[in-house]
Amino acid sequence: MPVLVTTLDILTERAHLDPQVARAIGDAIENEMQRSSPVTETILDARVIELKSHLEGKIVELKGHLEGKIESCKADVVHWVFSALLGQLAVILGAVYFMLRTGR
Repeated sequence: MPVLVTTLDILTERAHLDPQVARAIGDAIENEMQRSSPVTETILDARVIELKSHLEGKIVELKGHLEGKIESCKADVVHWVFSALLGQLAVILGAVYFMLRTGR
């Protein structure tokens, strides 16, 4: 890819460089651009799509884990409520039994 004329114009007219120096700088910049691997919009789009699918998988995994934890907590709450009801029933029956025994 040859150095663009506009790049040479900028270096010679605005920076007041010698045309040979301007061409050398342009060639050096071009060489570095070819050596580097620029990130293009297509590459970024692919990375975003990959990241999105990875995050969606993690969300589904965490959702399943949380649903399991919630079910476990529900079972514990039902167990404790049932135990409390049985405890209260035992206290009430004991009080009624005590009143009937002492009331006669």
